[in-house]
Amino acid sequence: DFEEELAGLVDYLKALSAPHLGLVLNGDVVDFLAEDDPKYLDPNGAVRKLDRIFADLTFAPVWQALSRFVSTEGRELIIVGGNHDVELSLPPVRQRLIEQLCGGASDARGRITLATDGAGFACTVRGARVLCIHGHEADPWNVVDYRQLLEVERALNRRQPPPEWTPNAGTKLVIDLMNDVKQSFPFVDLLKPETPVVPSVVLAVDRQVVSKLNNLAPVLLRLASDQVRLRLGLLGADEPEAALTISDDAAMQHLLAKGFSRAAQGSGDLDDLLGRVEDQWQKGEDPTSLVTGGGAETLGLPGMLIDRVLGRDPRDNLREALQSWLGDDRTFETNFADDTFRRLDADVGREVAFVVAGHTHLQRALPRSSRVGAYFNSGTWIRLIKLSSAHLQHAASFDPVFLALKAGTMQALDQLEGLVVRRSTVVSIEPDSRSVFGELRYMRLEPETKLEPVPNTRLGV
Repeated sequence: DFEEELAGLVDYLKALSAPHLGLVLNGDVVDFLAEDDPKYLDPNGAVRKLDRIFADLTFAPVWQALSRFVSTEGRELIIVGGNHDVELSLPPVRQRLIEQLCGGASDARGRITLATDGAGFACTVRGARVLCIHGHEADPWNVVDYRQLLEVERALNRRQPPPEWTPNAGTKLVIDLMNDVKQSFPFVDLLKPETPVVPSVVLAVDRQVVSKLNNLAPVLLRLASDQVRLRLGLLGADEPEAALTISDDAAMQHLLAKGFSRAAQGSGDLDDLLGRVEDQWQKGEDPTSLVTGGGAETLGLPGMLIDRVLGRDPRDNLREALQSWLGDDRTFETNFADDTFRRLDADVGREVAFVVAGHTHLQRALPRSSRVGAYFNSGTWIRLIKLSSAHLQHAASFDPVFLALKAGTMQALDQLEGLVVRRSTVVSIEPDSRSVFGELRYMRLEPETKLEPVPNTRLGV
């Protein structure tokens, strides 16, 4: 289990002979969105939820190991905020977390850094600048409005009612749809990226879920608004008076088209539309004419799309959705320059030698575009579905995959050899005799605890 491995890693790092060592937990340390009674942001209930997580026997070894770590001289624990643990920015939650880790020891408190304000954590390793950020900053689905979050923090400190929280599209998707779907289909957590293929996959496995998917309009609307504001640098500002609108049918059709591309040939593209919205906004013109009125410029597809999807064999639907999603797939290639890398690389100055991210669940090791420095993504320790072209090439070869997905259990997926993978990956940045280098490493507990280098991932400055 990954909890045992993570506790083993923390104790292994604590015992190393290095005089000074920092351990960065790079976002989504806890998952408030997965707790019972989930909310977009839960200022009043977050401490209670955190206490439940502390009391969960599954995670107890990890919290105990972290407490031992921060009680050790020469060790520093850094916790970076992510998009699933936004509540860690709130003063009462931060205080409760520190109490759990330190147990009242002031020296241990001095070894904890909470970087939960959206700026990430920056440090130097023998003069080389390092920036650790979760990575949701580069994801239009999951951007967090930290100026709005500051208003919530101010209200809590002043014992005033916190203002209403406006969630991003990813949070709306998780709470309004995904948490419910996961009860029947836990495999959705293993599909990366979660959007936009998951609605197509779930609909192909269970057509009854169409009633839940029909509530996606607010999700897509939030995405459109955030993406335009992010491009224009308006995140944190008030919403424009001319609000974008979109129908339920148009939203679902648009998301389904991303998974069932053949059924939607000739349909409009969200990115193209957003580009035009941005152009009009910059010119001071009203952009809502592009997304209202039901004309050719709406965020919609031909009305026959859903009927065409629902009228076919669900096996064909799902196989097509996955083929469309994968395409010439390089998802699991460590040196593949994905969108998160490109956006973060462009957003971080050249003086930063090492950029370390997470969020995508996909490990990466790439030189920065400036050719000075490197980008790393630590990936995830949870399991991921890794479909090959052999799985999708023929209906006969896909049949076992379909039946396993339809069964809705992790056990059914685990029984298919090679379908589910898990990689316990960490990013290591350290000096050698001549330079500073970064490297991906796998955590191994047996036959002995060690960090095993991932081939071809060592990059230095």
